[in-house]
Amino acid sequence: MRVHHFTTPKSDESKESNQDFIGYDIKRKIFAIADGVTTSVFPEIWAKIIVNQFLENTFRDKDLSNEFLKNWLFIAIEKFSESISKLDIDQFMRDLAVDKGAATTFLGCQILDQKKTKKIRIWAIGDSNIFHINNNKIQNLFPVAKIEEFSNMTEAFSSLPEQNRSNLSVSEWEIHEGDTIVIATDAFSKWFLWASINGQKPWNKIRKNLFRMESFIKKLRFNKKINDDDTSFIYIKF
Repeated sequence: MRVHHFTTPKSDESKESNQDFIGYDIKRKIFAIADGVTTSVFPEIWAKIIVNQFLENTFRDKDLSNEFLKNWLFIAIEKFSESISKLDIDQFMRDLAVDKGAATTFLGCQILDQKKTKKIRIWAIGDSNIFHINNNKIQNLFPVAKIEEFSNMTEAFSSLPEQNRSNLSVSEWEIHEGDTIVIATDAFSKWFLWASINGQKPWNKIRKNLFRMESFIKKLRFNKKINDDDTSFIYIKF
């Protein structure tokens, strides 16, 4: 299994402004990605906390109880509050973080080794997406299956407990040697799906441009083929 990841902020913005966050543990075969919601407060901090929370406290069951997820998020919210308390910011911004809160989409997965096969189990909220390529075509995709489902209105994890009303969506697929998995935030996912619908093989373009991805994304942005948004992905080849 070979793993490569990439992330870049919007054009002309600093790396620190990137509201996407990627994390994984190859030994444990756990991967996660999050895309902080721009209209929320300190989304980049919240996205990082949610990904790290998944790496530290990975889900064990395919179907999670509401009580489990509530407790899992409570720990993340405590970490968010602690992080905000350490920032050198004025009281207005502290109050805004408390009142408005942060939000992020999330997709986490784990590869499970079984006797005769491998499976990948996925948990997601929002429009960060995962693609499974088998025999040079998209075999599975989740949770967004149509271009029009990508929008500025998306479900997300919130740092405000009362706003976490949506459950995680769950999926599980069988995977084989030679398969490719791509996990990406919405801008890259939307381009990936658009390209495949239009007869292209975007997974091959990723493979060919793995070590010049910055210039590849700039070209896509220049040609208006991808939204100028924080852009991140994890590429896994079995």
